[in-house]
Amino acid sequence: DRNRDRKINEDEWRIGDFPEKYGPFEGHCQKTDLSCEIDIDRYNYYMFFHFCAQQGSLAHSTPISEYPWAPSCLLLVQVEESPPFIDVEPYTDTTQKAALEARGFLCWDADEHQPEGNWCYNGYAVKAFDNVAERLKWNYRLLLVGGDELSVSKLSPPEIREVGAGNGRFHLGLFTSYQLPWRPPQYKNDEFWCSDSLWKEDGLVVVKRVEEREVRIEWAIAAMIISPSFVNFVVFCYFVVLVMGHIFWYLERTDNSELFDSSFTKGVSDGLWFSMVTVTTVGYGDKVPITGIGKCLTILWMFFGILCFGVFSGSVSDQINTSAAENAIQGVDDLSTFRVGVLNYLAEPMVQGFNLGSDFNFKQVLCDSLADCQEKLLEDQTISAIIAPHSDVIQYFKENELHLRNCGNPLRIVGNNFTTDATQKWTKAAVKICSYSDSVYAARYLADAVSQTTQELLADGTADDLNAEYLTLEEVNLEADGCGDGSRYGVTLIIATVVVVVFYFCMIEFVRWYRKRMMDKKVKEHFITSVSEKPHLDPESIARKFGMRWLNAVRKRKQDRIEARKAQILSMGAHDHIMHMVKRLRNMYMQQAQEIRNIIHDTKTARERVSRLILFMSALGAVLVVILTSMTIAMMVIWGRLVRLTYL
Repeated sequence: DRNRDRKINEDEWRIGDFPEKYGPFEGHCQKTDLSCEIDIDRYNYYMFFHFCAQQGSLAHSTPISEYPWAPSCLLLVQVEESPPFIDVEPYTDTTQKAALEARGFLCWDADEHQPEGNWCYNGYAVKAFDNVAERLKWNYRLLLVGGDELSVSKLSPPEIREVGAGNGRFHLGLFTSYQLPWRPPQYKNDEFWCSDSLWKEDGLVVVKRVEEREVRIEWAIAAMIISPSFVNFVVFCYFVVLVMGHIFWYLERTDNSELFDSSFTKGVSDGLWFSMVTVTTVGYGDKVPITGIGKCLTILWMFFGILCFGVFSGSVSDQINTSAAENAIQGVDDLSTFRVGVLNYLAEPMVQGFNLGSDFNFKQVLCDSLADCQEKLLEDQTISAIIAPHSDVIQYFKENELHLRNCGNPLRIVGNNFTTDATQKWTKAAVKICSYSDSVYAARYLADAVSQTTQELLADGTADDLNAEYLTLEEVNLEADGCGDGSRYGVTLIIATVVVVVFYFCMIEFVRWYRKRMMDKKVKEHFITSVSEKPHLDPESIARKFGMRWLNAVRKRKQDRIEARKAQILSMGAHDHIMHMVKRLRNMYMQQAQEIRNIIHDTKTARERVSRLILFMSALGAVLVVILTSMTIAMMVIWGRLVRLTYL
């Protein structure tokens, strides 16, 4: 410190001849707007790093390029419980400790660094870092912290107990999830330094349903019908039909008044009916234009109908294809235009400049947690897939034991893991080692050492063995009771339809039988009962019913009617009497003849229906015989060739 300002600038650093192998001047100085200088704290950070690296090089007889670290410089590695990457178990005596160590746990007794209790650690991240530290011959200790305390924003610089080398503590953080800056940012990306991932399958992954979504045409059509675009299309078509109906009526009302009534009320309804059946390409045929301009306009109207309903058919096909495309999702590149669930800590507004939807062209739906995303994917079915960190997904599967369900995990990971520029900028990966790096070059030194040694673990297969031991999910029996694909038929709808059809068939047959029975009854009564007068009750019966006192009155009235009838006949001439009887006979004959014609017509109609049915069944049987004969001949030819080839 030549100018005695208790700071070392770049010139003083160069004059002091600090060795470059312990980091450049920019790696130790504190940057300001005008300069970059090393104060007393940064100088102690440098001396601490210099001492630990140099003493490690001497103790292990290795160059600085192989990242040695002195055994006396204990590395304090903070962790939080996040199985299966970091499992934590307490112990109270040596017997429990020995049992946990036999299961592969690494144990530390309570000491000045963590006096709260005795803890053992296991899991992929713990074992991977232990392998790295063992190869680098580092001395470290794991420290258990709470879930909210482990964050890159809370990583602290080395603790220097007093001025001089070798009197400090260096803190690291072993992370198993993404560390992203909340808005407003709690830290800058140059305030910490992280290693490359300890896990080769680290990154983001796509999660979808195991059970593929069945494409139901009726639901696709229903979804399309209630869509705003289709409603607007129908309203537009109906308005055009309304206008064209008036035009057709106006053109045809004079020359074609029989089909298009000249009155406005009835004529416009005729025009609307013709306009509708023409544009829908039904062509009912009850109304046709006869004027030249009407025919020309009808031709154009037909083409318009073909165009409109071609658009309708295309919309239905697109809706069905969209539903089927969800089953074809095999990676992040297949998510375009879908609704995808994204954890809110991986998106705006919580993280500035982080938008997976824009990066991969899908509509992102924010979820508070993976459980929220699972509900939206499986139960609500408002999203087609989920994007989440691979480590978080594995932890969620293990924590909720989804892979141990009777019929297996309802979710599955598809495609390869991937990353984005935003994650590379802020946190690189999820499973990693990080430490405070603002003016602390040792952070880069240690992170680079972990990254280089991790590549060795990946190359020699050690990482694969750890992955298989800790992160491979157990297989379950997918053929257990109640598992497997159910019927793909809409059983409920089929049963309801069959019941309705059978009910209506029975009703129609009953009505037909009842009408026929009543008709037969009427015909018989007509032949048996006299047409001239209705049958009367016997006087004795009437007397018994109403009493004997009315008997005389009834007999008198009957006698009066007989006398009146005789007087009428006597007053008429013989010719008039004969004509009267002939008219009565003719009326009776005409009534009977009409009823006989009705019976003959019904019989003929039934005979024609039976004949048509027999003809249809005969034709169908002939077609089936031809098809079966053709298939038999074809199979005989094919089998004959196969037999000849076999003999050859």
